[in-house]
Amino acid sequence: MKRLLLVGAGYGHLYFLKKLRKNPIHEVEITLISPDTYYYSKNMLTGYAEGLFEVEDIRIEIEQLVGSDNVTFIQDAVLSFDPLQKSLLTTNGRVLSYDAVSFDLDFKSMGSYYDYQTESKTIQPNTLVELIEQVKKSNKPVVAGCGLHSFELALALQESRKQKGFITPVTFLVHSGSTEDVITFPLTKLEKSLQATGIDYIQSNRIECVKSGLIDTGEGAKIEFDHFLWLAGRQPYDLFVKSLIPTNEDGHLLVNEFLQSTEFPSVFGVGECVSVEGYEAAPKNSRYIRKQAHVLFENLVHFFKRGSGVSFSPTLKDISVASIGNKKGIIYYREMFLTGKIPWFVKTMFDRNDLNKLKN
Repeated sequence: MKRLLLVGAGYGHLYFLKKLRKNPIHEVEITLISPDTYYYSKNMLTGYAEGLFEVEDIRIEIEQLVGSDNVTFIQDAVLSFDPLQKSLLTTNGRVLSYDAVSFDLDFKSMGSYYDYQTESKTIQPNTLVELIEQVKKSNKPVVAGCGLHSFELALALQESRKQKGFITPVTFLVHSGSTEDVITFPLTKLEKSLQATGIDYIQSNRIECVKSGLIDTGEGAKIEFDHFLWLAGRQPYDLFVKSLIPTNEDGHLLVNEFLQSTEFPSVFGVGECVSVEGYEAAPKNSRYIRKQAHVLFENLVHFFKRGSGVSFSPTLKDISVASIGNKKGIIYYREMFLTGKIPWFVKTMFDRNDLNKLKN
């Protein structure tokens, strides 16, 4: 019996398990390894923050997808792996060998959270829901970042607070020194949405320090807070760098068009943790992830059946859609904009469909 290890419970791996139910790979033992019990749709987090979705609407229990007899779920994390020996070590001391391994890991950290006592916590995808609830009830909430998710989250929190009668606005600090994904919309277009909602909008090149309920930008601005979401400094896992497998400069697994390591054909990867050779500039939006998930399934099947693979070729100039609160959105494509209810409806429909494909 051959063995396939799936490290991480991202969309690509959960899609693989869902499709596996109707298209089993015979004589292959499959193990999913993840420290999490739930998968959360990051694209639906802003709708949750605004109060449009309940938590059960935006997540799925991982074990629900482990329905095949030859699939095992291990709640654990991978500490290291050896692509030469084809084995990996988990934090609980398990040593697992494989014929093929695939990685679908989110960021180790999405940033930092501070409360008024300046207690710092690392923001991880599955802890963000809890932190959003804290910021919703805050008297002086601050969100910082330079990516589309931080922009959407600030607007969603502002809308939620307006509906609940909070007077003080959300302060949104556009921190251009952040390593979060850069906003794909022209900033002037987003500023209009921010101003229309009453958000206190501040631009800064850096954050000097965070201390005693005060953010000092080092550029003259000092911002008071009691809850602060700093969605910056995304840190990938150092797993690949430690294993000496080829990576890009940010530590992401370097893969070819078949989503295989450029040096080790038994190692695959999808999602946030990989960089596809030749497509480094492609936006990692929902369409990108969906396409990768399909290619991964086909190529893992072909790997064990020794068939020919399917190549991955993302769209370099794709449509960008953002939620701007109050069930409105913006679609941006090649300098063309559409603002209103329709963009929000389109975005929500695709986001729900993505999650429902896993649930149903």
